[in-house]
Amino acid sequence: MGDPRGDSGRRARGDRPEARQDAGRDDTRARPLTSAMAGRSAYTCPMHPQVEEPGPGPCALCGMAL
Repeated sequence: MGDPRGDSGRRARGDRPEARQDAGRDDTRARPLTSAMAGRSAYTCPMHPQVEEPGPGPCALCGMAL
């Protein structure tokens, strides 16, 4: 097979472990709830996270489902 760096002389993206999205992070462990989060749930808009409602419904700004 040929050189994985190709014609540009740079290494292929898959050859760099630091290029992985999860490099340096350990998101596999659950984070403990703080007292402020305990018992609180809110529905938020995927486009407007500042819009929070206690139940499902449309976003007040764009109408998307919460």
